[in-house]
Amino acid sequence: MNAPTQIPVGYSPTLRLREMLQSNRLEFLMEAHNGISARIAKEAGFKAI
Repeated sequence: MNAPTQIPVGYSPTLRLREMLQSNRLEFLMEAHNGISARIAKEAGFKAI
Protein backbone atom coordinates (compact mmCIF):
# COMPACT_ATOMS: atom_id res chain seq x y z
CA MET A 1 0.00 0.00 0.00
CA ASN A 2 1.34 3.42 -0.89
CA ALA A 3 1.77 5.91 1.93
CA PRO A 4 -0.48 8.95 1.62
CA THR A 5 1.20 12.14 0.57
CA GLN A 6 1.87 14.75 3.22
CA ILE A 7 -0.52 17.68 3.11
CA PRO A 8 1.34 20.97 3.53
CA VAL A 9 0.74 22.96 6.70
CA GLY A 10 -1.03 25.76 4.77
CA TYR A 11 -3.98 23.47 3.95
CA SER A 12 -7.17 23.29 5.99
CA PRO A 13 -7.17 21.57 9.39
CA THR A 14 -9.82 19.18 8.04
CA LEU A 15 -7.51 17.91 5.29
CA ARG A 16 -4.59 17.55 7.70
CA LEU A 17 -6.75 15.59 10.19
CA ARG A 18 -8.08 13.34 7.41
CA GLU A 19 -4.52 12.61 6.27
CA MET A 20 -3.51 11.69 9.83
CA LEU A 21 -6.54 9.40 10.29
CA GLN A 22 -5.99 7.59 6.97
CA SER A 23 -2.27 7.04 7.43
CA ASN A 24 -0.70 3.94 8.94
CA ARG A 25 1.44 6.03 11.28
CA LEU A 26 0.79 6.22 15.00
CA GLU A 27 -0.10 9.78 16.02
CA PHE A 28 -0.73 11.26 19.45
CA LEU A 29 -3.47 13.85 19.86
CA MET A 30 -3.81 16.04 22.94
CA GLU A 31 -7.00 17.19 24.63
CA ALA A 32 -7.07 20.76 25.94
CA HIS A 33 -9.70 22.25 28.23
CA ASN A 34 -8.53 25.85 28.08
CA GLY A 35 -6.21 28.16 26.21
CA ILE A 36 -3.22 27.54 28.46
CA SER A 37 -3.31 23.76 28.04
CA ALA A 38 -3.80 24.22 24.28
CA ARG A 39 -0.71 26.44 24.14
CA ILE A 40 1.32 23.89 26.12
CA ALA A 41 0.20 21.07 23.82
CA LYS A 42 1.09 23.13 20.75
CA GLU A 43 4.54 24.01 22.10
CA ALA A 44 5.10 20.35 23.05
CA GLY A 45 4.66 19.45 19.38
CA PHE A 46 1.37 17.58 19.28
CA LYS A 47 0.01 17.42 15.74
CA ALA A 48 -3.60 17.89 16.83
CA ILE A 49 -5.30 19.37 19.85
